[in-house]
Amino acid sequence: MSKKLISFKIVKDFLENTAGEHALKFMNVQEKLGKKFNDEQVAEKMKLKVTQVRTILSRLHYRGISNYQKTRNKKTGWYSYTWEINRNRIVEILVEEQEEMLRNMKKRKNEVEGHSLFMCGEANCEALPFEVAAEYNFRCPSCGKVLEPVNSEKMRKEQDKQIKKIEKLIKDLKEAK
Repeated sequence: MSKKLISFKIVKDFLENTAGEHALKFMNVQEKLGKKFNDEQVAEKMKLKVTQVRTILSRLHYRGISNYQKTRNKKTGWYSYTWEINRNRIVEILVEEQEEMLRNMKKRKNEVEGHSLFMCGEANCEALPFEVAAEYNFRCPSCGKVLEPVNSEKMRKEQDKQIKKIEKLIKDLKEAK
């Protein structure tokens, strides 16, 4: 049986970054209400203002995750919106991001394959092959610190581990769809 989509940390982080602090609670409430719902129902269940729920829905709509149907009340002239969440779109976005990251990691791994690598040790700086390090007189082009030799085998093993981790995450996300 596949893992519930909302239980993935990457999905939680994505929803919070995309739709704000109430996004996870919103998704849980929406799931209980069913496939189609209106913003007033969600606001009542979440004990939030309707405008706060509409903000969440608008942010999700911008990413193609929420969609709506607009109907007009002929007596009052007011519009009402019936919303629907496309959970498959969340998976599509995250899989695209992870596949891009995977491609970049594999490309980087191939670029440094067979090279002696040098690094300054700062977290935001990257390892450089000998030829590039020599061009910079063994000074980091990002922070200016001295570049030191890196255990290339250890780095490759770590890259392989990260690649496998991302491949597994992509597989798990697709199964949770």
